[in-house]
Amino acid sequence: MHEAGAVAAAIDEAFEAWPSLASDGRMAVSIVDPTRAEASAVEFYARALLGELGLDGMTLSVRTEPVACELCGAASVPTPVEPCCEACGAPLPRSTGPAIVCGPDEGADTIASGVR
Repeated sequence: MHEAGAVAAAIDEAFEAWPSLASDGRMAVSIVDPTRAEASAVEFYARALLGELGLDGMTLSVRTEPVACELCGAASVPTPVEPCCEACGAPLPRSTGPAIVCGPDEGADTIASGVR
């Protein structure tokens, strides 16, 4: 259930950074640390929170960013249940920042890199 708080914080930050986001009707949600957040839970909470804000019709895209294994270098898309490298099985690093970021749906690079 920790995804709910992370999604709420990410949505609040996105509306603060991009005031026109609500009227644009499209939002991208990027899971930058998939060891701490799972896509279906993030989408569920994001849709519920947007509904509470009266934005039920907003188009939502959820992207999960791969994580590079520190041991073998392979890119993996883990889940919180199995936060291990798909290639070698090593535990994957957790990010120090937020697990989830939101912003305008202009492409994966815009959100994941923090470009505003």
